[in-house]
Amino acid sequence: MTAIIQTKLKVLIIFFTILFCSYSNALNIQPFFGLPKVLEEAGWLRTPIGLAHPSCVHILESGTQIFDEEGTTKIQVGSGEKIELPKCDFPVVFPADGRPTPQAGFAPGWQVWTTARSTSNSFDGFYGLFTVPNEPKTYVGQTLFMFTGLQNEDWVPGPNSPPAPSDFEIIQPVLQYGPSAGGGGKYWSLASWYVTVNAGFLVSRLIKVYDGDTINGTMQRLSDEVYLINSTNTRTNQNTTLIANKSRLKTNPWAYCTLEVYGDVNNCDTYPSNPQFFTNLELYEGNVKITPSWQVHTTPSPICGEYITVENNNHITIHFTSKQ
Repeated sequence: MTAIIQTKLKVLIIFFTILFCSYSNALNIQPFFGLPKVLEEAGWLRTPIGLAHPSCVHILESGTQIFDEEGTTKIQVGSGEKIELPKCDFPVVFPADGRPTPQAGFAPGWQVWTTARSTSNSFDGFYGLFTVPNEPKTYVGQTLFMFTGLQNEDWVPGPNSPPAPSDFEIIQPVLQYGPSAGGGGKYWSLASWYVTVNAGFLVSRLIKVYDGDTINGTMQRLSDEVYLINSTNTRTNQNTTLIANKSRLKTNPWAYCTLEVYGDVNNCDTYPSNPQFFTNLELYEGNVKITPSWQVHTTPSPICGEYITVENNNHITIHFTSKQ
């Protein structure tokens, strides 16, 4: 009887999530202040793609391997044991509408980002350093994600975003301030993420980092369908790693440098006062280092006038306040 009730409850949640998002799109209202807030209070978790049901989130030990086998997603831990992960049956909840003016409230999701498109079918390596800024002056439970990433589809979570493609995936070394599905709190932390729509949200165990540290982020193709995702604190040499072996990783033609934000970001004190720098960025197709053509993007009406600049092909800066 309990299993039947749980199944019916799951169906109802999915139904009303879809209904609410469709309704909010039609009326141009912001669902993040409605259903997603309720879902957060019910235990749904923040990820670098939106809100995820806890059953879809898997915190993995560093070095865990992720792979397909017999139509399912499995992981292999250090002992060699293989564990099957359940399919994620819940939708991703993400902001579907932006705010028309800065006074209309905060629209979570990607705030500023750059994109580069592979000149072939896929990038095979993305390497770079990124700095850890000072902590925000005010902490209200906000979550800041900053990362380099590779995707198989050019889709971003944010204002007016359509639903994610069914085969969507992103691999990313992620610097984080605040809480997320992987843990965290009022401090900077670091993890490697492999995020998909139906195979779940897989994150390596967080490591704590500090203002002034430098992060070395690595996404390296090991074979046709296998990527290493590694995040290292260069000061301590502590790292946190995933190895993903999935058929959808054959092509990853989109590269990003991103600031993504969730929670009650209601003034500029909830951001760092110093910029964040992505430096020594290198993109490879096969063994050939390429020169990317970075394109700059900004969410409508960023709350603090955040912006992103391309200093050169291997140096990108995130500014948390408006141009002076």
